[in-house]
Amino acid sequence: MKIAIISDFIDPAEWGGAAKVAAEQAKSLYSLGHTVIVISPSFSNVKIPDIEHVQWQYRRGIIGILKFRKELKHHTKIFSPDLAILHQPFSGSLFQLLFPKIRSRYFFHSSWVDEMVSLKSTKGIAIKGLLEKYVLTHSEKIFIASPFTKSVLQRRVPEVASNAIENPLGVHSPPFNRISSESNRNQIRSIYNIPNDDKIVSIFRRLIPRTGVDLFLNVLVKCQNITALIGGMGYMKDQLKQQAINLGIGKKVRFLDYVEENQMVKILQASDAAIVPSLELEGFGLSTVEAMVCGCPVVATPVGNNINLIRSCNGGVISESINEIDILKALNSCLNAHWDRHLLSQKVLECYNWDRHVKKMIE
Repeated sequence: MKIAIISDFIDPAEWGGAAKVAAEQAKSLYSLGHTVIVISPSFSNVKIPDIEHVQWQYRRGIIGILKFRKELKHHTKIFSPDLAILHQPFSGSLFQLLFPKIRSRYFFHSSWVDEMVSLKSTKGIAIKGLLEKYVLTHSEKIFIASPFTKSVLQRRVPEVASNAIENPLGVHSPPFNRISSESNRNQIRSIYNIPNDDKIVSIFRRLIPRTGVDLFLNVLVKCQNITALIGGMGYMKDQLKQQAINLGIGKKVRFLDYVEENQMVKILQASDAAIVPSLELEGFGLSTVEAMVCGCPVVATPVGNNINLIRSCNGGVISESINEIDILKALNSCLNAHWDRHLLSQKVLECYNWDRHVKKMIE
């Protein structure tokens, strides 16, 4: 089958959210023998390996919209897909308007309106809500990653929520199922200059407000013998680095910026815990699953689907609230507990698989 993956934005150099899901879908569909094209703008020239990845420089405003329309129309006509998998309201509705006869299915990650409210941006919010409703009501099928996401869909566009199909996200095996060796732990300590007596706590998130990295830095002030490795990009990067300096924890935290997947896996395998201090809009918890499949227990705030993920896999500790004291208690509890890392990894692999996910998307 010829399948087009359409997204508002995909940049392998700055993974996060819907963009990463779209890319993983493309890779898995390709590995299963389908012909795949990904069409989306980007901030960099980094492309998804092995995939026909059509990209151009991301721009805002009317010029960006016109460029998107031109590229989408041109490459879709050339590729002539049997099916399109859509990931956001703007690009999704544009595709449906341009190509109403091509079958399209929509993966609902979260509400565009909710995301704008989270960013304290109300510009054009009514139009964004209408585009979201349009793409949802004109899709052949709608997929969601979790019961939490369904509750969001029910609130935003209730007329389509009852027909939404739950389809959890996944992980790849390999590389994520390799459990760390002692040599790998020593190597990570050496690379990032981590004292031998320190526990390693890692966090891989987009550096934006809702992921709660700033909250974690406030918790880290109260921790003893912990070095934190923070991987990820986002517009809060410089602000967070300055926050760490102001809090006097510059020696306790390493900002790694963008980390290649293989290196991220090694860090998670070497970590004593991963932390996911989400403040809101955690529709599935992909970073939670990726940590647990590396055998790394997760400390998470009680937000979105993280609660279901951790409880179903017995893979960590959920804090009682989004509160520094409660997160600290949960972190200490996780670090002091014994975890069967191999069992945790195997349980996640049994439950969450990208190939199974994409087969459901196209059946």
